[in-house]
Amino acid sequence: MNNKLVSKKLITESDMRDYELIKESGADGSTILKLAGPFAVAETLNNNNRKYYLDEMVEECRKFQEVINNHRALSELEHPDDININPDRVCARITKYYQDPHDEKTFLGEAIIMGGDVKAGIPGTPCGTIVASLLQYGTKMGFSTRGLGNPIEDEDGNTYVGDYQLITIDLVTDPSIGRFCDAK
Repeated sequence: MNNKLVSKKLITESDMRDYELIKESGADGSTILKLAGPFAVAETLNNNNRKYYLDEMVEECRKFQEVINNHRALSELEHPDDININPDRVCARITKYYQDPHDEKTFLGEAIIMGGDVKAGIPGTPCGTIVASLLQYGTKMGFSTRGLGNPIEDEDGNTYVGDYQLITIDLVTDPSIGRFCDAK
């Protein structure tokens, strides 16, 4: 991702709708936690009074596949105030991000929570362990996009985000739109 786009503003959005907490067993007996559900929505006014252009969201989703394929799509706990991903704040690794085949304006995804597993001797990241604990105790969380863009106000006072560049998708506890996931 290009960090030299200083004219754009940092844009963060949250969408907490219908997430699924998935518990899988690893080959070594470890427990793997994943969250799956909507990651982003285009052409829909959110509670921050912003909309994203569908064609730009589709293009950013396509570009983000390389980051996912290289196992570098990292999610931080809550949004930082800059575009750099801080390894000390990483809580999950995004493994899937794609356009919903039933609703082209919705982008779905899945992320592995990087929590530790004491029984299997697997250390987690500090924030991943916090997220795993929060989810297992029923805390509601969800995904939120972080990227760069140019806010453009239309005649109705709504703001579109143009020239959007997705940085990552973070996990947050206080979303701006949508519903939370339920830990099971």
